Amino acid sequence: MDIGKMRSRITIKQNTGTQKDSTGAVIPNWIDYVSVWAEKAHKTSRKFFAAQKVNAEVQELFTIWYRKDITTDMRVSFDGKIYKILGANDPDDTKVKLHIICKAVA
Repeated sequence: MDIGKMRSRITIKQNTGTQKDSTGAVIPNWIDYVSVWAEKAHKTSRKFFAAQKVNAEVQELFTIWYRKDITTDMRVSFDGKIYKILGANDPDDTKVKLHIICKAVA
């Protein structure tokens, strides 16, 4: 993998879920888990009609050095945007790099 392509700094966030609102319901509490260098690539985008309006969905692919602790319960923060992690996999089964597929959160 070309290290020069990994020039985007991303932050992986984890939900601790320890805060509660006035009714006692647990509300999301996203904290920084780890910051890593990544290569960002646009994966897909589409528009669709739902709930009486046109919606957009954008998916991004972040490639980082291999880690085994990234899960779909986490989020990626990059350039002021938040992305839900849809999946993370080792594309070559070599434990060198990890592909993180994400969807932009509205």
